[in-house]
Amino acid sequence: MPNRIKIIILVVILFLLLAIFIPGYSKLQKLKSAKQGLTKKIEKLKIENIQLTREVKKLKEDPLYLEKVARKEMGISKKGEVIYKLLPAEPVPVPAEAGKARSGE
Repeated sequence: MPNRIKIIILVVILFLLLAIFIPGYSKLQKLKSAKQGLTKKIEKLKIENIQLTREVKKLKEDPLYLEKVARKEMGISKKGEVIYKLLPAEPVPVPAEAGKARSGE
């Protein structure tokens, strides 16, 4: 009989330990996953930061590049220049009768 009581006590202790540690382990796994996602985001932001730093340097040091960006993105022109903006042509609706006459020819 004493062995049976020891086994029951051992099983109860085991269940208590599992009940205590399983939620913590689950939370640890979620935090590791979140950390991994944030690490990837940091790497992407570092790359973007490097690209933006290069862009700023080019804008500060290369007047031709600055002019190109100003013309393209801001529509700035040189003195005396005229900028023409071409809009895409809108399709002309064809009357239903005209379409039938063509297909009947």
